[in-house]
Amino acid sequence: MNIHESAEDYLEAILMINERSGRVRSIDVVEELGYSKPSISIAMKHLRENGYITMDNEGYITLTGSGFEIAQRIYTRHRLLTRFLTGLGVSAEAAAADACKIEHDLSEEAFDKLTRYAASSVTPEENMYRRRSVRAFTAEAVSAADAESLLRCAMAAPSACNRRPWEFYVVRSAEKLEALRAATRYTDYNAPLIVVVAGNTARSAGGETGFWVQDCSAAAENLLLEADALGLGACWCGIYPGVTAVKRVRRVLSLPEEIVPLALIHVGHPAESPEPRTQYEPDKVHTPD
Repeated sequence: MNIHESAEDYLEAILMINERSGRVRSIDVVEELGYSKPSISIAMKHLRENGYITMDNEGYITLTGSGFEIAQRIYTRHRLLTRFLTGLGVSAEAAAADACKIEHDLSEEAFDKLTRYAASSVTPEENMYRRRSVRAFTAEAVSAADAESLLRCAMAAPSACNRRPWEFYVVRSAEKLEALRAATRYTDYNAPLIVVVAGNTARSAGGETGFWVQDCSAAAENLLLEADALGLGACWCGIYPGVTAVKRVRRVLSLPEEIVPLALIHVGHPAESPEPRTQYEPDKVHTPD
């Protein structure tokens, strides 16, 4: 393994440890990678000298911007490769080990093609189980093509009388992102893209008190599922029926009275990987005679 790959491994390990525990010291990297203390000490010195990390007086390590970018790129590759290999039937342990060997050498083109192939090979059931709320994101932008794909899927949702009362506001502006994150105490995540799903009550079956909430919720769920299929992360943050939150989002986006923001959906490349799950509970299934 050359020094460049070694540096990537160290940076990736620092990121992973920080995500788990919120802080990192050299001894944590020793335990994570199984290397000797002197080896890790020398490696941390080189990373500091190259501007990838800083270390405070108590020995706590922080990734710099450039260090985080490298760590996140490798960690994203590692997660996708591990998931892809386990999907082929490789054991979790072997998949993780093989991902470590492959992650450094794939070209950007090959990784992009593999990402899209992995997404296309996921069954609908797997897609639903994998759809989890992601609340930590990398700084990598969501491409225009992926954003359009999200919206195409969102607008494939059913709606009462096929009135399609939804409106989507795709927000990338740093100023508006910051303002939207302050809409409620539950909406402050670092996604580079926010999609505001809103209802147009003038087009809703039943008007203002009609079915726009159900229709827009179906569209939002479609968007979340497509985000997972594309290898993105997303988190639905409710706005309606919170009176204050609705007013704040309306003000940020200058929405007219007939447009009601239902939800903010944070979208980006994930910096965390919640495990797939179902929350099936048989006692909530009823079969009336």
